[in-house]
Amino acid sequence: MKKKEHIVKTVKPGSIAEELEIAPGDKVLAIDNTEIEDIFDYQFLTQDTYIEMLVEKPDGEQWLLEIDKEFDEDMGIEFENGLMDEYRHCHNKCIFCFIDQLPKGMRDTLYFKDDDSRLSFLQGNYITMTNLSDEDVDRIIKMRMSPINISVHTTNPELRVFMLKNKNAGKCLSYLRRFYDEGIEMSCQVVLCRGVNDGEELLRTMHDLAALHPYVESVSIVPAGMTKFREGLAELTHIVDLQDFYYDKGDAEQLRQVDEQFHDLICYLSKRTVIMDTLIPLHRKTRRYRRISMEDWSRTVNTRKEHKAIFDAMASGDADLAESLMAKHIENAKKHMLGGFINHG
Repeated sequence: MKKKEHIVKTVKPGSIAEELEIAPGDKVLAIDNTEIEDIFDYQFLTQDTYIEMLVEKPDGEQWLLEIDKEFDEDMGIEFENGLMDEYRHCHNKCIFCFIDQLPKGMRDTLYFKDDDSRLSFLQGNYITMTNLSDEDVDRIIKMRMSPINISVHTTNPELRVFMLKNKNAGKCLSYLRRFYDEGIEMSCQVVLCRGVNDGEELLRTMHDLAALHPYVESVSIVPAGMTKFREGLAELTHIVDLQDFYYDKGDAEQLRQVDEQFHDLICYLSKRTVIMDTLIPLHRKTRRYRRISMEDWSRTVNTRKEHKAIFDAMASGDADLAESLMAKHIENAKKHMLGGFINHG
């Protein structure tokens, strides 16, 4: 594994570094025979009255500098990479991700999904903790990287796995207790998704976080936002996922609402004006009878299966199969609605 080389960008006039003839282009390799991982290592290792710094000059010559200084005296070095390491990116596929909903053609940095505890401390970014290791947590505690901002969303482990689409999302909630036990201050955030982490789930989350006061200093609740730039298939994926989630919960009312969203989006994705101008208004007018038909749980189960089959066909690019399945789905829905007309007038 190649050792990290931290390249000096500038040296402050009158600083210790200038006195020792450290110059732009030099590489700082180690301090006290310890490799430097990032800016936190550098700051932690330089906080002493005596240090030994290994520096490599542009011609390859290495200098071992013995430095006497005040405990917290700055060396006066600025590095080319302010973090002195690569930024850690997000490994989640959150159901509400706002970056996935950005318009195209903007600057590249806006599309980078960071999930880096160091940026949380330095810049106030929020982290989900899903890419933290036990060693990372130990380091946060050792270096007192506090306060830290955490996107919690829910304290229900299974629900958090669903919302973040990451198998580690539930397990890493245990780090909240570790930070509490070690006196690391936390500011928490909940992105609230209707029918998912609201209601009783939100009460549970707030109760669990309140138990970590005073080190959980605040909880911000932010309603999930949807933009017009969310791509059709991505939004359909989200709707199908929600359908599975509500089915597992046995929440019939939310399933009916998702059913309406599914049909409206299918009409929109057709890009055909005649369909959008006729089927969507028709949907609105027959809403009562479609809901009556779905009061039969067996119909709700079949609707979920039919929606999933239509989605799979669309995702695979098989337009003919998707059209055929949609025709069958409409026929089945019509039969149940006719039963609703007869029974309810």
